[in-house]
Amino acid sequence: MTNFMYGADAAYAELFNRPDWTGKSTSCSQAVNDMLALVKGNYTCNHPGYFTTIADNEAKPVGALYFAGEHTNSFYEFQGFMTLGRSVYHVNIIERINTIEDRLPARVFISCGQSQGTDEVQVAKDIAAEFRKLGFGPYVAVEEQCLRGIKENIFHQLGTSEYFVFIDFKREYIPDKNACRGSLFSHQELALASYLGLQIIAFHEKGFIPEDGIMGVLQGNSYEFTDRHFLKDVVIKRATERGWVSERQNELLLNRKEDQFVDTHDANIGKYRVFHVKVENRHKTKPAIGCYTYLEQIINTLNSEIIFPETVEVKWTGYNFPMANIVPQSHRSFDALFVRFDEPNIARPLVLTNYAGYWPSLPGPGEYILKFLVLAENFPPARIRLKLRLGTNLDDAYLQVAV
Repeated sequence: MTNFMYGADAAYAELFNRPDWTGKSTSCSQAVNDMLALVKGNYTCNHPGYFTTIADNEAKPVGALYFAGEHTNSFYEFQGFMTLGRSVYHVNIIERINTIEDRLPARVFISCGQSQGTDEVQVAKDIAAEFRKLGFGPYVAVEEQCLRGIKENIFHQLGTSEYFVFIDFKREYIPDKNACRGSLFSHQELALASYLGLQIIAFHEKGFIPEDGIMGVLQGNSYEFTDRHFLKDVVIKRATERGWVSERQNELLLNRKEDQFVDTHDANIGKYRVFHVKVENRHKTKPAIGCYTYLEQIINTLNSEIIFPETVEVKWTGYNFPMANIVPQSHRSFDALFVRFDEPNIARPLVLTNYAGYWPSLPGPGEYILKFLVLAENFPPARIRLKLRLGTNLDDAYLQVAV
């Protein structure tokens, strides 16, 4: 410890006594001594009753609540606190992904006016709360005052939503129409939702100009309401009648299980093992059109070297063309990489290329991060990060979701 402090003092002196350093000069040993004067050498430890109440239960989820951190590894395994914190966190998060992947909430975009000094904001919050009780993921649109806010909030939320609730509250009275106009912001959002093909339920307050704004050109009915306090019940009733479901649909889901591989044979390279990744289209009616899969990047985790900095197309399983379609409520797989039986310590991505520079070899033993991207004409981009572990035997090759 004395030798360490002596070397550290020299390093600290070199750092803090530089000409451009304007702070107070110090030393490592002085800093440690100052800290010890405060903490008195204390460190966390398990309190009495730990072994009979908590031990071996640190990381177990409670309903939808998950735990991750340096303390969640069991004492009976190795509770090293900071030592294993990162690895334990990864294990817990991967378990959480595998648990909730089948019940991601569908997004509901709620568009309505939010005039100051009225109950419109509260009405929107009440509707969102009712959707949340049913397992949906509601988003209440706010009136953005800048282009960046519109792009990052409104456009993004609309692009990733399955459903759209349009509520037109009355605005100022128009004498020539003997009725009130609606909300400009809401009508703009309604136009975008129609263009994106979202499922729409529309409501308008009594006294509203019939077929005003974008509602005049859309093929759809708008339900009239008079009492705002009961509007949440009416909205949920109509959504249920339309068959809205709480599982997310307007998104391609990329995932991989441990058993997603196949052993096959090729006349040129012999016997080899192919590791697959599943791409799932959960939408009930919309096919995923023009899907392309790309390998975006490969990183060697041992030295942080970026091995593959460019983007190249990846092969779909059993299909030699780069583009594929995925029908509703179905899935396809792409070939992430393969390992030859006679070279079990080397992995190679299955990319569609005739250029050797796009076909890197990943030697083992080692660990790599591979980033894949799936693009479709009518779905948001979907990505997945995979961790590849290689040893000296074929059974050592392991590909899992990385976090």
